[in-house]
Amino acid sequence: MVAVDTNGEVYAVARWAGVRTKEVEKRLDDLDALPSVREAQDELAGRVRDKLTGFLASAAEDFAHAAQSLEARRLVMVEEHRATREHLHVLHEERHINEARQRAERFRKGILGLWDRVTGQRGRLRGQNEAEAVVCAARDAVERQVLIDRQLQERQSLQDEIRRERRQHVRELTWLDRQILGARRRSDQHDEERRQRQQRKWGPLR
Repeated sequence: MVAVDTNGEVYAVARWAGVRTKEVEKRLDDLDALPSVREAQDELAGRVRDKLTGFLASAAEDFAHAAQSLEARRLVMVEEHRATREHLHVLHEERHINEARQRAERFRKGILGLWDRVTGQRGRLRGQNEAEAVVCAARDAVERQVLIDRQLQERQSLQDEIRRERRQHVRELTWLDRQILGARRRSDQHDEERRQRQQRKWGPLR
């Protein structure tokens, strides 16, 4: 009494289970209804091939859904990044205007303003305002760069996820292709063995 696995390998049931052959036969109702080894191998090869083909289609469908989801996330990220950059730009513009107005208000007008010119106070204020403007511009540049770096990191993280998904899909498809090819080869081998047995029994087909 033997059994056949999905690779077409034959095993002695009694030896594999560690029991006597008679005990195995007692547990089986109709021994005559069991297929032969060749029939079992052919049937299993066909089932495995069909199952793997179904897995292949399922894997392709799963990857398509995953790719659509990742693409949707990418598009949302692109829009969010653009809106965030635009929002920061508006904040910088508003702050630049407010800070420029505050610096301009330091200059006194009229007689007092004329006095500041004579005493050099206006020149000192102008130098202070110019220095502050440089500091504010550098601050804004740092904020922009921090935002850009963070967004680049987020984009890179998503790109890495997309590449991992693609590599995983390729590995799955490669494995399934190899299994399907193996099942086909085993099926072809069984067909060839059956043809040779028929030739030995009935002679070459004419």
